Amino acid sequence: MSKRKIIAGLFMIMFLGSILGAQTEVSQLELGLKNESGAERLKLLEKLVDHFAKIAPRKAILYGEETLELIKQFPGIIDEAGFLVKMSRIQIGQSNYLKVIEYADRSEKIALEKGNKTILVDSYICKGRAYKYLCNYKESLYYMEKASTLLEHTKDYSKLGECYNNIGLVYRRMGDYPTALSFFLKAGDIFDTQDDKGSFSSLYNNIGLIYQDMGNLNKALEYFQKSLKIDNSQKDIEGIAIGEENVARIFDLQGKSRESMSLLKKSLSIFEKLGSKKNISNCLVSLGDYYMHRENFKKAHDYYRRALKIKEEIKDEYGLLDPLIKQSQVHRKTGQYTIALLPLTRAKTLAEKIQSHIFIPRIYLQLSDLYGEMNDFKMALDFYKKHKEATDLYLNEQTIRKLNELNTRFETERKEKEISLLKKDREIRDLVLIRQKSLIFFLVIISILALAVTIGIYKRLRLKARVNKELVKYQEHLSELVEERTSALKEAQVELVRNERLAVLGQLTATVAHEIRNPLGAARASIFSIETAMKSNNFDRVHQALKLAEYNIVRCDTIIDDLLNFTRRRELCFELIPIDSWIENILDRHPLPVGIVCKRELDSGVRIAIDSERLLRAITNVLNNAVEALQERDAPGNHLTVSSGVNTDSQRLEIRFIDTGPGIPSFNLGKIFEPLFTTKRYGFGLGLAVVKNIMEEHGGGVEIHSEAGIGTTVTLWLPFK
Repeated sequence: MSKRKIIAGLFMIMFLGSILGAQTEVSQLELGLKNESGAERLKLLEKLVDHFAKIAPRKAILYGEETLELIKQFPGIIDEAGFLVKMSRIQIGQSNYLKVIEYADRSEKIALEKGNKTILVDSYICKGRAYKYLCNYKESLYYMEKASTLLEHTKDYSKLGECYNNIGLVYRRMGDYPTALSFFLKAGDIFDTQDDKGSFSSLYNNIGLIYQDMGNLNKALEYFQKSLKIDNSQKDIEGIAIGEENVARIFDLQGKSRESMSLLKKSLSIFEKLGSKKNISNCLVSLGDYYMHRENFKKAHDYYRRALKIKEEIKDEYGLLDPLIKQSQVHRKTGQYTIALLPLTRAKTLAEKIQSHIFIPRIYLQLSDLYGEMNDFKMALDFYKKHKEATDLYLNEQTIRKLNELNTRFETERKEKEISLLKKDREIRDLVLIRQKSLIFFLVIISILALAVTIGIYKRLRLKARVNKELVKYQEHLSELVEERTSALKEAQVELVRNERLAVLGQLTATVAHEIRNPLGAARASIFSIETAMKSNNFDRVHQALKLAEYNIVRCDTIIDDLLNFTRRRELCFELIPIDSWIENILDRHPLPVGIVCKRELDSGVRIAIDSERLLRAITNVLNNAVEALQERDAPGNHLTVSSGVNTDSQRLEIRFIDTGPGIPSFNLGKIFEPLFTTKRYGFGLGLAVVKNIMEEHGGGVEIHSEAGIGTTVTLWLPFK
């Protein structure tokens, strides 16, 4: 036996011995629980929790719950705050995020009482991670930044690197890749300084995810493999499974199906043993992608469905988005467009709720394409506009120039395709003539064969088989040409929709430019007038010119404010407010022009939760519209009534604005909520669109009833129970 084999055998014996020794030690600890109680039992439980934390987390949680109960009876034996942090970290791996927050709150309270900054930082980091998975990014960043501030003060750089890494993950979820990458690089600098090779695994994995999001698969694979190499060296079972799943996902996209499936099965097996629900669901989504890419839609749908069930169970709202989108894609691939709309609509609602800037543009584009396939081109255009707004909120000169270039290119390509279609039409007609000639030829041959029976049955059958073969060939060729024409028509249809989208963007640009240019011109003229009046010491004229300039600047500000209110979305901040007195204050601060009589009937007597800043905007817009209507020359009266009350039948609070203005013509009533629709001398028709958006954000709505020559009633309603 060689010396190398002897050494290898000795190492194997030592390895097996260590495993058996560890198992024996754990068995002795569990056996000891049956005989021990009190403080000694507490010490045994803590050791068992430490042992099972990574290899059997669910078992560790069971022992941990008992430990927390005993700590209350025997204080001082175990550091309660530190143990709570330990349990928080185990619960994160099991996706029990509300438990994480509960434990971290308790450890934070103890740490504040004792002035223990180390435990306080750990509590903040655990809560920050839990809030990230619960999609409350504001709270997540709040606790992560509190932790990083303390760590910078105490110069605890090892934990500071972990904190920066977690902050980067939050920004990655928010779609802010530059900020995310900057925090990952800051974390890397710290890990490098501290020679913390183990932490680089998580860092490399996170950078790989960014490159994957950006479509750079080779770079993503490079970082995932770096992460996996470290996890293998550290013998981190869960980390290895995560790394192999990430690598498998890239292999799948690169067409390496055998390697991809092998790694995915291995990862899923490890996650199921660990009971890591979040990672199980992620792996199921990757398996769904594998079968989707191979057009096995039944299996793909099954894996996405299983992933969705787990995501809903652990309340992973961010994680729900990807399988919902892909489930919709499965239905689209199988032509079930109506069914495909359901998960995609749910994904849209969820993404808007958690403000997921990664998924929102992607969902809007998917909805645009889906409605296009359903031939609902209006909805397709609406969602394409939303997709553009979500990806580029600011319309600058560079963007406009690029759009013009694209428009020119699209027009050129459309003409080229029209010419191509005409050519294909001619080819099809020629093929039809050829087929007709072939049929005539076939009939002639049959006639000849009928007259020449004496030639023999054998020759006639051979000729017939040859003719049939030619006919099938022509039919197949014709079918291919028809399919090509159908595809070309679909492409032309897509181009038409895109051009319509660009036309709407052009209309918005022209409208904004026109509306801002007029008041700016008036303001410029006023400034010139001031200069002239100053030279002649005509201060009355200076005063008038200043007022005129201020008025026009306010007009510009109003236009910009309307546009921002229409396009921006922010998280609502609700507070409980007595609605009647709140509206009274608004009316007191909103003086009406001379000659307009306002009657107040505010007697709902309720308190309701609203975002006062947003609802104030809606009420101000409605008031301004009512005043402008009453100031028109053909207004039949000058009365405005503002009332509030609860509609018990429909369980809603209603705020009504009734004016005796000229009313709205019936042919305009259907258009008043459309953006860019206006009948005013200035403004570009976003006022009522903003009102509608604000009310829908509150779960309510707006209703308008108007009769020409009598007046208009605007009802803002909010759900009330």
